[in-house]
Amino acid sequence: MRTSPHFVGPIATGIPAAEMALSNLAIEDGLYDYEGNWFFCALDGPRTPVMRIGFGRGRFAGTDYTAQTDGPLAEMPAGFLAVHVEVVTDEGAVCYVPAGAFDPNGVKMAKGRHEVEYLHEGKRIFRLAGWPRIDCDFRSADGELTVTAQVDVETVVIFPDTLLPNNRFAMWGSVGKLNGECVYRGERMALKGSAFFDHPRIRIERTGAAKFGFYLYQPIRLSDGSHIISYVTEDFAGNRVADGVFVMWISPEGKVRTLWNLEAFEMKLDGDRHLETWRTVWDEAGVRMEIRAKARPLPLLRAWGSPMTVRTRAEYRVFPLPFDVEVKVSEGGKERRLSGHGLSEMIPHPGLVKRMA
Repeated sequence: MRTSPHFVGPIATGIPAAEMALSNLAIEDGLYDYEGNWFFCALDGPRTPVMRIGFGRGRFAGTDYTAQTDGPLAEMPAGFLAVHVEVVTDEGAVCYVPAGAFDPNGVKMAKGRHEVEYLHEGKRIFRLAGWPRIDCDFRSADGELTVTAQVDVETVVIFPDTLLPNNRFAMWGSVGKLNGECVYRGERMALKGSAFFDHPRIRIERTGAAKFGFYLYQPIRLSDGSHIISYVTEDFAGNRVADGVFVMWISPEGKVRTLWNLEAFEMKLDGDRHLETWRTVWDEAGVRMEIRAKARPLPLLRAWGSPMTVRTRAEYRVFPLPFDVEVKVSEGGKERRLSGHGLSEMIPHPGLVKRMA
């Protein structure tokens, strides 16, 4: 059984959230260059299909992700604080992203329990408290966008480390149920569905890995109550990165099946160079899973928060992209067909995007 050097517990095995070591939740000052808490949410109903909220504090070697050796990403200060409150409605995405606008030293973390809070000029920007039930409160500094929710985390899975040339990326993910409310410019929208909560830890180090190409992270909620976490990482030459390619299928009861063998991967980009359609085929140990995904072509309605915040969908490289899937699973001569939806995050190296366009 493989274990992680950065988290307590086995890799690629379902851990009941109530039994997870609390040290896995801690933001470890001095041990890691970057840590964060992020929610990727696949929700009921057509009004708010997906949402991404969370924060990350610290820095990583941005040169792995950009062709530049200078600029905001490459020159991230040690205490950089990123906050995202991104809600995608049936009309498009509203994204509060105050990149670099806040003092990271203002993040307050409780001792011995999971509670993190940040205030800006006396106003709360975010607060997370509790485990395995997490109370969440995220809001824009101008008060125009707020998200309050309660997430009951059920199953945790520790991922293997992914090595980039200058970053060692460790993370665990989880699945739970979310209930809450979003308010944008006075409109109240009920939130209910699945939340994928994750905790990344990054150390800056020279690993000897090949030049980064892209990663594609896809949390998916399926029609039978199960969930999928799909992760694909390739280097710049198109080779798959060891331990950066897997799909985890989590049953409603919390059982995790992990497939490591990606037999086929195809994708097509839209005019903004975001994913339009993509297909993955996983085949291992008598199980064959085919995932066909199609993005919902929704616009960026508004992005705000700081001078660094991008203003167009094409510039928004980590645009919160909602998508629908059809999944076919073959095992033991039987075939299952499932539908679902989720939120995709893809970060490609700029040079690779130009080559793919």
